[in-house]
Amino acid sequence: MKLSEKDMGSILYMYYINNYCENMFSFDKGETLAKVKSHYNKLVEKYGEKEIQQIEDKIHERDEEGTDYDAMYFSHDMFPGLDFQITSMIDYDGNSPDGYNDSDSWCDVGMFLIDYDDVDFDNLKDFDDEKE
Repeated sequence: MKLSEKDMGSILYMYYINNYCENMFSFDKGETLAKVKSHYNKLVEKYGEKEIQQIEDKIHERDEEGTDYDAMYFSHDMFPGLDFQITSMIDYDGNSPDGYNDSDSWCDVGMFLIDYDDVDFDNLKDFDDEKE
């Protein structure tokens, strides 16, 4: 199976949503989640749930305590330079971003890190995009 960064990005994102997301608050009102979910569903349709589950079973999870916030990282050996990072929404002093009024710490927000650069899901390329 040949996956693109966008494919793996959607798998990492949905793995987080399905296993750790405690609150569907989103800064972009769920637009990124809708794009990711749509792409993920196409992968499941193309490769089957069993194949995607086998990939998800090999996802590496890492928790990290920061100065103000905790963070979770999800990665896979197929794309060693691609990480999906989630930062908790409530800092150690109990502060949260504007518009977020819940007590849950893990939400539908996050970012992709490729070689330590923040990358929007829209900017992750499919292999088909690279052929053009």
